[in-house]
Amino acid sequence: MSDITILCIDDDPDVLLVMQTVIEKGGYKCITASGGDEGMKLFEENDPDAVIIDMMMERIDSGSRLAENIRNNHPEKPLYILSSIGDNISRMTDSGQLAVDGILQKPVDGDRLLEMLQERFS
Repeated sequence: MSDITILCIDDDPDVLLVMQTVIEKGGYKCITASGGDEGMKLFEENDPDAVIIDMMMERIDSGSRLAENIRNNHPEKPLYILSSIGDNISRMTDSGQLAVDGILQKPVDGDRLLEMLQERFS
Protein backbone atom coordinates (compact mmCIF):
# COMPACT_ATOMS: atom_id res chain seq x y z
CA MET A 1 0.00 0.00 0.00
CA SER A 2 1.15 3.51 -0.85
CA ASP A 3 1.96 6.18 1.73
CA ILE A 4 -0.46 8.50 -0.06
CA THR A 5 -3.54 9.27 2.02
CA ILE A 6 -6.85 10.46 0.60
CA LEU A 7 -9.49 12.07 2.82
CA CYS A 8 -13.06 11.51 1.62
CA ILE A 9 -15.85 13.61 3.10
CA ASP A 10 -19.49 12.76 2.37
CA ASP A 11 -22.64 12.46 4.47
CA ASP A 12 -23.73 9.29 2.63
CA PRO A 13 -22.13 6.22 4.24
CA ASP A 14 -22.68 4.15 1.08
CA VAL A 15 -20.74 6.66 -1.03
CA LEU A 16 -17.94 6.69 1.55
CA LEU A 17 -17.77 2.89 1.50
CA VAL A 18 -17.54 2.79 -2.29
CA MET A 19 -14.85 5.47 -2.38
CA GLN A 20 -12.86 3.81 0.41
CA THR A 21 -13.05 0.44 -1.32
CA VAL A 22 -11.91 1.86 -4.68
CA ILE A 23 -9.15 4.01 -3.18
CA GLU A 24 -7.73 1.20 -1.07
CA LYS A 25 -7.97 -1.23 -3.98
CA GLY A 26 -5.91 1.30 -5.94
CA GLY A 27 -3.20 1.03 -3.29
CA TYR A 28 -3.83 4.29 -1.44
CA LYS A 29 -4.77 4.89 2.19
CA CYS A 30 -8.25 6.30 2.80
CA ILE A 31 -9.70 8.25 5.71
CA THR A 32 -13.42 9.01 5.73
CA ALA A 33 -15.55 11.66 7.40
CA SER A 34 -19.33 11.95 7.42
CA GLY A 35 -19.59 15.74 7.49
CA GLY A 36 -17.80 19.03 7.18
CA ASP A 37 -16.82 19.51 10.81
CA GLU A 38 -15.48 15.97 11.15
CA GLY A 39 -13.75 16.33 7.78
CA MET A 40 -11.93 19.49 8.84
CA LYS A 41 -10.87 17.86 12.11
CA LEU A 42 -9.48 14.80 10.28
CA PHE A 43 -7.80 17.06 7.72
CA GLU A 44 -5.97 18.92 10.47
CA GLU A 45 -5.04 15.73 12.35
CA ASN A 46 -3.87 13.68 9.37
CA ASP A 47 -2.59 16.13 6.73
CA PRO A 48 -3.86 13.98 3.82
CA ASP A 49 -2.25 14.14 0.40
CA ALA A 50 -5.59 14.90 -1.31
CA VAL A 51 -9.19 15.59 -0.33
CA ILE A 52 -12.47 14.60 -1.98
CA ILE A 53 -15.47 16.58 -0.70
CA ASP A 54 -19.16 16.09 -1.39
CA MET A 55 -20.54 19.41 -2.61
CA MET A 56 -23.75 19.24 -0.54
CA MET A 57 -23.81 17.61 2.88
CA GLU A 58 -25.54 18.49 6.15
CA ARG A 59 -26.12 22.03 4.87
CA ILE A 60 -26.38 22.99 1.24
CA ASP A 61 -23.12 24.95 1.38
CA SER A 62 -21.15 22.64 3.70
CA GLY A 63 -19.00 21.10 0.99
CA SER A 64 -18.28 24.31 -0.88
CA ARG A 65 -17.42 26.17 2.34
CA LEU A 66 -15.09 23.37 3.46
CA ALA A 67 -13.43 23.26 0.03
CA GLU A 68 -12.95 27.04 0.12
CA ASN A 69 -11.47 26.86 3.63
CA ILE A 70 -9.00 24.15 2.65
CA ARG A 71 -8.08 25.87 -0.62
CA ASN A 72 -7.50 29.24 1.09
CA ASN A 73 -5.32 27.77 3.85
CA HIS A 74 -3.63 24.95 1.93
CA PRO A 75 -3.51 25.95 -1.76
CA GLU A 76 -1.00 23.20 -2.53
CA LYS A 77 -3.41 20.42 -1.46
CA PRO A 78 -5.17 18.56 -4.33
CA LEU A 79 -8.90 19.06 -3.88
CA TYR A 80 -11.70 17.28 -5.70
CA ILE A 81 -15.44 17.92 -5.55
CA LEU A 82 -18.00 15.12 -5.62
CA SER A 83 -21.50 15.98 -6.77
CA SER A 84 -24.65 14.40 -8.15
CA ILE A 85 -24.51 17.15 -10.79
CA GLY A 86 -20.78 16.79 -11.40
CA ASP A 87 -21.07 16.20 -15.14
CA ASN A 88 -23.23 19.31 -15.51
CA ILE A 89 -20.77 21.37 -13.46
CA SER A 90 -17.92 20.10 -15.66
CA ARG A 91 -19.79 21.12 -18.82
CA MET A 92 -20.78 24.56 -17.50
CA THR A 93 -17.49 25.59 -15.89
CA ASP A 94 -13.83 24.75 -15.70
CA SER A 95 -12.72 23.08 -12.44
CA GLY A 96 -10.08 25.81 -12.13
CA GLN A 97 -12.84 28.40 -11.83
CA LEU A 98 -14.08 26.53 -8.77
CA ALA A 99 -10.54 26.37 -7.36
CA VAL A 100 -10.59 22.56 -7.38
CA ASP A 101 -8.40 20.06 -9.18
CA GLY A 102 -11.26 17.94 -10.45
CA ILE A 103 -14.96 17.17 -10.31
CA LEU A 104 -16.37 13.69 -9.79
CA GLN A 105 -19.92 12.62 -10.63
CA LYS A 106 -22.10 10.59 -8.27
CA PRO A 107 -22.45 7.68 -8.38
CA VAL A 108 -18.69 7.40 -8.19
CA ASP A 109 -17.00 5.88 -11.23
CA GLY A 110 -14.19 3.89 -9.61
CA ASP A 111 -12.07 3.86 -12.76
CA ARG A 112 -12.34 7.64 -13.14
CA LEU A 113 -11.52 8.18 -9.47
CA LEU A 114 -8.37 6.05 -9.69
CA GLU A 115 -7.42 7.69 -12.97
CA MET A 116 -7.57 11.13 -11.32
CA LEU A 117 -5.45 9.93 -8.39
CA GLN A 118 -2.91 8.21 -10.65
CA GLU A 119 -2.57 11.36 -12.77
CA ARG A 120 -1.80 13.33 -9.62
CA PHE A 121 0.44 10.88 -7.77
CA SER A 122 2.35 8.87 -10.38
